[in-house]
Amino acid sequence: MSDDSLDKCSEITLKPINTIPIMRASDRRASAQNYALIIIHPEWLMSTIVRPPVHRVLKWQLIALGVSSIFLLPFGSMVSFSVLIGGMIHIIPQAWFAKIAFSKVGARQSSAVVANFYLGQAAKFVLTAFLLWLAFRAAAGIDVQLVVYGFIAMVSLYLIFVTKALRQLSA
Repeated sequence: MSDDSLDKCSEITLKPINTIPIMRASDRRASAQNYALIIIHPEWLMSTIVRPPVHRVLKWQLIALGVSSIFLLPFGSMVSFSVLIGGMIHIIPQAWFAKIAFSKVGARQSSAVVANFYLGQAAKFVLTAFLLWLAFRAAAGIDVQLVVYGFIAMVSLYLIFVTKALRQLSA
């Protein structure tokens, strides 16, 4: 397009892409006169789907786990360490799942979103099993019962925080 043709334009109007009528090939009025210069702003192409606040939930879980581990120090360092290990066995796979599952958004990538959820859930399951095996085999002196209690506490806390976050999103 030459500069002369742009000079002939008296007005350039920017409209969101969903307000521009689409011309079909069968439309008899479709000719060279009916074509217009369409300027697409990057904001119009961005997804309006809000990513869930999973990272905020994980942050609050880490804070709660750190505070509870500090408060358990008077009962012994191994008690505190066992609960910390159990909580991290839940948090690390959950963070990995969030990274994989929510890496794609939008209707155009719906098949990739579903595939990432399956991949993320499988990775979370395998990583959880591996970390539990590693904690029970490699870490000497930890209390297995407290590791399981720490894990269950973090799963419960996760469900509470996710429920609260989803209520805030829907409000």
